[in-house]
Amino acid sequence: MITDKEYPATHSMATSWYCVDEDGNVGIFDIEDNGPVPVGEYRQNCVDEVFYEDFTFDEAQFKRLHLSPDQISQMLESMDIKDVWEESVIDNGQINVSWMDVIVQIDMDKFDIFKKAHELDASPYHPLFCYNHSTREGNTLWKPQEVIDFASDCIVHGVKAVSLGGGEPFEYEGVFDVIDALYPKCYLSVTSNGLHLENKKMWEMLTDHKPDKIHITIHKPDNETEVNRVERQVQRIASIGIKPGLNLLVGADKVAQAKNVYERMSKVLNSEQIILVPQRYTNTPTSKQLASVSGGKPLQSPSCLLKCQRPKNFCSVSWDKKVNSCSFAPNKEKLKLLDYKGLIEALEQVKWKSCQ
Repeated sequence: MITDKEYPATHSMATSWYCVDEDGNVGIFDIEDNGPVPVGEYRQNCVDEVFYEDFTFDEAQFKRLHLSPDQISQMLESMDIKDVWEESVIDNGQINVSWMDVIVQIDMDKFDIFKKAHELDASPYHPLFCYNHSTREGNTLWKPQEVIDFASDCIVHGVKAVSLGGGEPFEYEGVFDVIDALYPKCYLSVTSNGLHLENKKMWEMLTDHKPDKIHITIHKPDNETEVNRVERQVQRIASIGIKPGLNLLVGADKVAQAKNVYERMSKVLNSEQIILVPQRYTNTPTSKQLASVSGGKPLQSPSCLLKCQRPKNFCSVSWDKKVNSCSFAPNKEKLKLLDYKGLIEALEQVKWKSCQ
């Protein structure tokens, strides 16, 4: 554990510092750490289903009944929330419930927030992108002990920092076993949307099983509910001795809103703890627009902000046991051995290609 050091991996992406001149032009401080770019993966391709734990009764009280599409359709017809589900369930007159073949008993005290979580166009609970192409089902081929053994061998061979992210780490059953095992060995961080930290049981577990740092992501700077929650959470995280951080997603059409959030969060975090993440593929801000978010002050952002180049000090290991030097780049190679040697061999086989 090294608490006074920052590493690129602590943000689930290689990052660098940038300076801004009087005209808003941006220059990179560190050209040796070019890294990955966040990919704009819209929610129809990456949906984070959060309601099972956050909006239902305790696990022991779950009432799950598997139904056919026709049965679900009949039930929805008689429910007041049918309009909420209409767009996500009805497809050209046909019932499309491949991702929803069960009915779960909902805690009615949380019904309003449950409804908001499933409004396609205005949900504060669905991320705009999933940078590591994780699935909404939370699929993973990694067992907790495999993660521990793999990361530990990498640490023995010189890896300084490990970041748990790519999907939602606090949905992973063995996340606290992994945290306990790796915390004494390296700088350990977690990147999260923060939603599961609202769960009382999850929070109690976190207080007993702490990483060095937790980065919370704001996907929608124009969503007051999301911003309020994250502001409260970073302060709460700090109160239990974990270093908090913020990943702020910036779209070209949300620069003003992102600037307001940056100013607001700068009152509870320093610039070292805030990463400006430009939205990619579509709605991508210019470097000048990104610089305006920080008010022209030095800022942190992915190392590839000005130029895409294969990272030298960062690599990404995905849920399906594949690797690349960048979380977002295509052509990931499968690990043949779950150790440092296997990692190096797989990276040597990668045919590097930009994500753009």
